[in-house]
Amino acid sequence: MVGWSSGGIIGINMAIKYPNTIQKLVAMGSACRISDELKRRMRMLNHFSFWSQDRIEKYNIVYGDKMSQIWENHNSFLQTFEKICEQELVKIRCPTMILHGARDCKIEFKEAQTLEKNILDSRLLLIKNGNHDFPDTHFREAIKIIEPFLLE
Repeated sequence: MVGWSSGGIIGINMAIKYPNTIQKLVAMGSACRISDELKRRMRMLNHFSFWSQDRIEKYNIVYGDKMSQIWENHNSFLQTFEKICEQELVKIRCPTMILHGARDCKIEFKEAQTLEKNILDSRLLLIKNGNHDFPDTHFREAIKIIEPFLLE
């Protein structure tokens, strides 16, 4: 299972709930708790006036006229997200790769460190110069790291 941002949070939850099903996990720019500050910023981003035109165009290509509703649903998920107990992370049995952008200002690096510390078979790698959107901006670099992990 490969997930980025809230998709990584979902992957972490799936690996906790279904430890015999998930064989490998890659969590990119993910956390085991969402800070109040991030929740506040995400509420602000409900207004597309805060978005760059480039980002709006990228999201429109993928989501089309459903973009507004999908983004609202995403923010609702984050607003109600309860932190994953660190004690629950030890239930994850599969090899886990945690990737974090060295310049991620949405998810703090300490979140990635908490994941690595509490998931037994895990490794943490930093994407140099990567921000929270590194799976998009550093796609080739991320694939070069992820693919061998998934195939080993």
